[in-house]
Amino acid sequence: MPCRWPTTSTSWSWAGTTSTPPPRSCRIWSGPSGCRESAMDDPVLTVAGIQLAAQPGELEANLARAARWAAQAREAGARLIAFPELFPTGYDRLAVLTTPSREATEGVLQWAAELSRELEAFLVVPFPEWIHDRVFNAAALTDDAGRLLGIYRKMWLYGWERELFRPGRELSLFSVDGWQVGLLICYDAEFPEPTRQLARQGAELVVIPSAWSRGAGWRWAIQLPARALDNTVYLLGVNEAGSQGCGGTCFLGPDGRPRARLATTAEGVVLGRLSKAELSRWRSQVPYLDDLRTQEARC
Repeated sequence: MPCRWPTTSTSWSWAGTTSTPPPRSCRIWSGPSGCRESAMDDPVLTVAGIQLAAQPGELEANLARAARWAAQAREAGARLIAFPELFPTGYDRLAVLTTPSREATEGVLQWAAELSRELEAFLVVPFPEWIHDRVFNAAALTDDAGRLLGIYRKMWLYGWERELFRPGRELSLFSVDGWQVGLLICYDAEFPEPTRQLARQGAELVVIPSAWSRGAGWRWAIQLPARALDNTVYLLGVNEAGSQGCGGTCFLGPDGRPRARLATTAEGVVLGRLSKAELSRWRSQVPYLDDLRTQEARC
């Protein structure tokens, strides 16, 4: 029997509670047993963004809630799952300072490793990373065996973050099932240069965990599509839910258009599928990265 991907949409979103199962349309068709032609002809990667309402200082409850949503995303076919900025402690200065550093750092990394192994999935896990008396606004990437692939530390700090966190010093790429994945965190994405630098280094997907506030949703709606389009990359923007965040977690194609998006500030999941063939076609049609004259543009 030949393999064929279904002709229905390959990106979805759904909101509700963690007891709400993903709709049938969210199931990723995997083909009959042993059937691999489609994956070989067009390598794909299914990703999920978890829009979560973290409670400040409630580390154990936040991790448990995140794990339940991640299990639903994995059931729906996600291979890489990402969470919002600083979700273990909540995006809250006092909560970061009062949560024991060992729990906020070593405890979260252990949780990420165990959940990655359990789900057999890659996880992007933001957390406050304490190194002695210094703390970074960071995001870890773990693989499906629970190994730590690396940690990205937010380079462009916003507002009160400058009083607490040290800025990171470098951008990094990570390999996920043959895809080159770059990480940014929230305010990093408000500048064109970080995404451009990742794209020039070979990024095909940029994941942006965020705590983008209410009242700034219009910037989220403009800047993220611009980053995807200008650099012809897939983009997964993962924002917090609840009373503080503006929501809008989204998966964008390399043309900058939303493929899936949560339209509310409720908790929920966005799913999307990356296609090497689509990425190659779009970069051939709109060769921004090839045509960029970096010396003249001084970037």
